[in-house]
This record gives sequence, C-alpha cells and structure tokens, in this order.
Amino acid sequence: AFHWDKDYAAEESNINIHPHIGTVTYLSDVGGPTVMINKTSPNFYDENCLGQFDKIYVSPPQIGKHISFDGRFLHSAPGNLAQPEWLTPTIIEKQKKRVTFLVNIWVNHIPGYAERFNEELIDEYKLSVGVKCKFNPNLFKCTQVHVNDAKQVELMTWSLKGEGRFSYNVSFYVPITVLKKDRNSVAAVLEQGFEGQVVLNENDDIEESGESDESGESEDEDDNDGDDD
Repeated sequence: AFHWDKDYAAEESNINIHPHIGTVTYLSDVGGPTVMINKTSPNFYDENCLGQFDKIYVSPPQIGKHISFDGRFLHSAPGNLAQPEWLTPTIIEKQKKRVTFLVNIWVNHIPGYAERFNEELIDEYKLSVGVKCKFNPNLFKCTQVHVNDAKQVELMTWSLKGEGRFSYNVSFYVPITVLKKDRNSVAAVLEQGFEGQVVLNENDDIEESGESDESGESEDEDDNDGDDD
C-alpha cells in the first residue's frame, strides 16, 4: 500500500510530521520499483487526504543504486509494476528477494518511537555478499516523460494506508510502455486530464460525521519500501 513516512507517535497529537529526506539504497535487482508521488499529507492527522497530483517518479531496483526524495512524498514499491523485461537469466538464478536499505533523514526532530541502535549489535548486521554503492548519478539514467496519450499508459489503483478515520485509494496513469523499454528511472509529468488522484475508499463516506471503518484497506501484492525490506 502507498504510505507516508512520518513520526507515528505524533499522530496521537493529531499532527503529521515527516522526515526531511527519504532515501533508498538497492541491494538487489528484483522486485517492484519505488514509486514516489508529489502528493503530501495534510498538516493534521484527522484531515482528509483527498486531492490530485501531477508528478510521479519511478525507480526500478538496481543493485548499488541510491536514491533520495522529498520525505513528505507519498510512496510505495508496487510489486505489480515489476517488469519481466528487467530480469536477465543471471538475476533470476541468483536473486530471489527484493532487498533495500532505507534511511530517513530528520532535521530538528526526533520521532517519538525512535530508539538509538545498540552499538554492540552492529557487527551482526552485515551483508554476506559485498555490494558496491554507486553514488555517481551518471551511472543510472532517468527518462523524462509527459503523460498525455492514453495509448501509452495504463490507469492503475492501489490502496493507501489508513489515515485518520478514513481509508483511501491512489490512482494514476502509469507510463507502462516506457517502463517495459528499459530499467531507467522515470520522471513523469501527468498533464491535464491525466492527473493522479487520491480518492476515498468506496466503503467510506467522508460526509458522515459518525465512526467509519478503518478496515476497508484492501490487500495487494505491493512490496512496500518502509515495511518489508
């Protein structure tokens, strides 16, 4: 499911506080891409999250690649966007699981549930196989596209983790032909008529003032950055 990284302890005070920068370092070549959306959350936890957005960023996993993005952005790693064209026989043979290393950078704030890692355990958390991180931006290409042709895109929908009293869906046009072409990252501008949307789950009614069901979040095949890696 799509989600915002934030200080979840602050939700108890009805406030959304996000990291300054989110980062992902890929330690394998398999699995769904990281998808980042220029949709930010409301300031208060109990406000609705409805609205449009006009930019998406798609980063396919490539071993050693490191990305950073605005920590306020909605994001996920949808497994159903993994393209068979990205895989070679060697990758299929040697890599079985999507593995990433995630670090959020906070400025002038410490999340309420955060704890300093036990330094005595650091040596136990090492990769069994060496991975060289490639921080040279020229090694990984990014394709710029404008989404304005229905023949080149596919409208897709995912769930958004429950925010406040409501549950939502995230829908946008995916430049699927570009994703299938190669493993480059994609920065897509969703032009007029092709904007993405965060909409209320059909089981909720935002006009009602009574309690709503937060269990309407549908399960999908997402491999979510921030949850399972």
